[in-house]
Amino acid sequence: MNTRNSIIALMTLSMVSAGHAENFSELLSGIAAQTNHTPKALIDVRTRYEFGEQENLDPAHAATMRARIGLESQNYNGFTGLIEFEATRAIDTTSYRAGGVHGDPATTVIADPENTELNRMQLQYVKGDHSFVAGRQRIILDNARFVGNVGWRQNEQTYDAATYKNKAFDNFTLFYGYIEEVKRIFGDDATGAAKQFDSDSHLLNVAYTGIDKMKITGYSYWLDFDNAQDNSTDTIGISLDYKTKIDEYDVNTYLELAYQEEGSDAPVEYDAVYAHVSGSVKRAGYTGLLGYELLGSDGGSASFKTPLATGHKFNGWNDQFLATPAAGLQDFYVGIGLPLPKAKLPLTLIYHYFRSDSGSVSYGSEIDAVTSYAINKKTKAIAKASYFEADDTGLDRFRLSAEINFKY
Repeated sequence: MNTRNSIIALMTLSMVSAGHAENFSELLSGIAAQTNHTPKALIDVRTRYEFGEQENLDPAHAATMRARIGLESQNYNGFTGLIEFEATRAIDTTSYRAGGVHGDPATTVIADPENTELNRMQLQYVKGDHSFVAGRQRIILDNARFVGNVGWRQNEQTYDAATYKNKAFDNFTLFYGYIEEVKRIFGDDATGAAKQFDSDSHLLNVAYTGIDKMKITGYSYWLDFDNAQDNSTDTIGISLDYKTKIDEYDVNTYLELAYQEEGSDAPVEYDAVYAHVSGSVKRAGYTGLLGYELLGSDGGSASFKTPLATGHKFNGWNDQFLATPAAGLQDFYVGIGLPLPKAKLPLTLIYHYFRSDSGSVSYGSEIDAVTSYAINKKTKAIAKASYFEADDTGLDRFRLSAEINFKY
């Protein structure tokens, strides 16, 4: 195999789009012919039923299937290419509302619209301790509180971006990313607040692991969205993640602090703080969890924002607080994990109590539950339920989902 043919294959893999690929079989054959190597197949299928009910709205029933199918080339002189398509289909698009895309406004939102798109298309180059990725890609930084892929939803969030990672210095990992567009979960057909973000954003993240059992991460994220200026923010922060073992107990302590102000042409000037502290203890499959998270407010005029986060992981699985209220948010939570070994169904229960940061508003409380069952190495079933009970403000909400995931 000569270098010229290899470069042609890699350029084809990184630059081809859904409109240019006549069919998937032809693409696979073309790459294999150019490189003399069969690319790795990427298959990720999820079938889900989700029920949602919000006070004052009609209940929603979303029966959907999402399939991601792609190819990843073998490494040649440090280069690899990847292309992946994603499609979501629903049995009945009128039975639920996918905000900004389809459905009756009187129906509860379930954010899984029908959609077909090019999910990822990237060229990667790795040489020693340096790696570069260009193209449409998945970006998940740390625990995804600030930058993530919203993996819970059927259509994941990806980024048209260029990223660089450096591990050349002992115990340090440096990440830099430039984002040109955010391909959000509602797809290209979304309108209003659900539309894609036109971006001119920069991400800087540096992690240090030179202290025994501890990871320290510092970050600065400058988000600039031309068509969503309310979400343009400048954020700087630090986190400490300490994991140790005491006798038969696995102990994890997590601390994080961040400061944020308006970015670029954001219409409202503000500054706000973020804080998160949590502790967990695990023994023989049993887990205890206790935590507090603050998304602060500047006197009720504006609050701390995380527009690129995998928000479903935080502040309850009912997704009540994907956007932080102007008065801010305090989340006090406690959880327990039970192994249930005879049933092979690990169960996690989490209770949240929510208050404002500015003023003395009690938003309400939430109870979440999730269990899963590994059918085989590639297939897993997950069931999840969440009930939010409003207090001084807001509306009661209930969600229930059951799904089967297959990944190859």
